Amino acid sequence: MHDSGRRTLRTLVLAGTVFALLLGPSSASAIECAPTPQEGCHATTRPLKSKLNLRNGVRPDRQKLVWKWFRGEATTVAEYGNPTTTTDYAVCMYDGSDAVVYQSVVPAGATCRGGKPCWKQVGDRGFAFRDGQAHWDGITKIRLTRGEEGHARIIIKGSGANLNLNALPLGLPTAVQLQASNGQCWEAFFSVDGARRNNETRFGGRSSLP
Repeated sequence: MHDSGRRTLRTLVLAGTVFALLLGPSSASAIECAPTPQEGCHATTRPLKSKLNLRNGVRPDRQKLVWKWFRGEATTVAEYGNPTTTTDYAVCMYDGSDAVVYQSVVPAGATCRGGKPCWKQVGDRGFAFRDGQAHWDGITKIRLTRGEEGHARIIIKGSGANLNLNALPLGLPTAVQLQASNGQCWEAFFSVDGARRNNETRFGGRSSLP
């Protein structure tokens, strides 16, 4: 190869690297929400200990999702798999007819702006995901924390137009599940009794036992 050809090749490789860094998040995911609620999921051990708040206003960038799953059934770190490398996650909502009305997917090994990993392991307690750009279907935070019976917890937050939150008002009862590609899942159920608000722009409520 002539010198001019080598220089052109180096320029193309460098340009591609810079473009990838500017583009930021990258990874592929094969997981999707199951067509109906997954069975055998970890549940909360007490009523009202899971909270769900959704907002879907006129402006897509003002969309918001917060799901807090507290007082959960015993969960080990091993059951969370390893989202830093191999375990994809999907946040799924099902209406009263068991149809999927919302999903967000966060793949294993997801990267954020500048190619930095979004996932990290938090000692022997679990895993954490953070993406200030809300690239991965609008999800900005996931915290997976191990615990004995009644002490496992999960927190999921999302915001912005990438949420594509078109499920409001929710068709209660609604099942919310976090599904992992290793077959594990965690769930909470929201019914009319626990709903404080459920209209075209907002939902707020606490869970009931299945």
